[in-house]
Amino acid sequence: MASSVTLRITCLLSAAVAAVAAAVVPAAAQPLPAPQAPAAAQTAASAGTSCRDVSFPVTLPDGSAQKVAAQYCAPRTGAVGTVQLLVHGATYNHTYWDFPYENGTYSYVERANRSGYATLAVDELGDGASSRPASTELTFPAISDSIHQVISQVRAGALGRHYASVMAVGHSFGSAQLIEETAEYGDVDAVVLTGSGHATSSIVADAQPTVFYSANHLSRFASLDDGYVTSKPGQRAAILYYPPLADPRVIAADQATEDVVSQTELTTRPADLGALMKKITVPVLLVDGDKDNHYCTPDVDGTAGTDLGCTSTTEFYQHEAGNFTGACFSAMLVRSGHDITLHRTAPQSYTSILAWEEATLPAHATAARCAARGPLPTPGIPLT
Repeated sequence: MASSVTLRITCLLSAAVAAVAAAVVPAAAQPLPAPQAPAAAQTAASAGTSCRDVSFPVTLPDGSAQKVAAQYCAPRTGAVGTVQLLVHGATYNHTYWDFPYENGTYSYVERANRSGYATLAVDELGDGASSRPASTELTFPAISDSIHQVISQVRAGALGRHYASVMAVGHSFGSAQLIEETAEYGDVDAVVLTGSGHATSSIVADAQPTVFYSANHLSRFASLDDGYVTSKPGQRAAILYYPPLADPRVIAADQATEDVVSQTELTTRPADLGALMKKITVPVLLVDGDKDNHYCTPDVDGTAGTDLGCTSTTEFYQHEAGNFTGACFSAMLVRSGHDITLHRTAPQSYTSILAWEEATLPAHATAARCAARGPLPTPGIPLT
């Protein structure tokens, strides 16, 4: 079964090779589209999809009542058994998954909805329209527990319908949160981790004092305490993007709409997520950009000489496979920097990711299956 589904995934991806070849040309070599202001028409909602804002009551460990806001989108027709829970990374909110630029080019939500999935893109506590308690209350375990509370309510029918399956999809710090949530609660059926790994590069960790400052330096965050941080002006391109594969106007829009993260959440994240990864027993897909400086760097384990350059998908898979011994584990590299949904190659990355999702837990399914194990081929990336 695994080999036949892997072949199917390869076939689904082959059509994207030509598009990727064009997309990987440096940005300066291609004419840039005229910038478009964020507008309702550019979000995932369409004639075939209904979107609405929702919220969930959650409780922090200190007993305080808080609210997790989210964007819920679902196909208007067809049997939908699976909802995807989307968890953004640090200094983002739910719009990371549905970036309002270029009419859906940067919308994972739209692609997932077109594939028949319902999506629930949350604003983590402290971000977007969710509650912003004292930053010291937002520890890494507290955020993971709030995500668990949302999943429990979704399974109980809080969205107005029953979903048989929940697929969790995370990015960067959101992926780390899902690793803890899935390991501790075991309440999702499959997991997609993007911009993730068991340990981050010391290059990125050492850069944090240079990259972040208190968010209340910005007028829109003036009411927040000093423990909420965001990126300083001009820093996002270097730490979140591979500029030759990115539109500079997307980077500028990202900088202008950045959100925040609690310094407490950053400092309470386990340095090595390997122990938590070993507790996961559902199918897992790990996806990183081959130019991701958080994970695809020679010092990714914090030591010199490990040489994880992400030169091949097999190398990448072997580096992480030992951390997912209890799961049906697959890995792929895509042509991108850290923020996979915000590069020019995003549409091709979506195709690769959705091929695994549709083989593992289709939109109409009631249960996940182990459809493929090992390194998965993607256009433009050497397999071995």
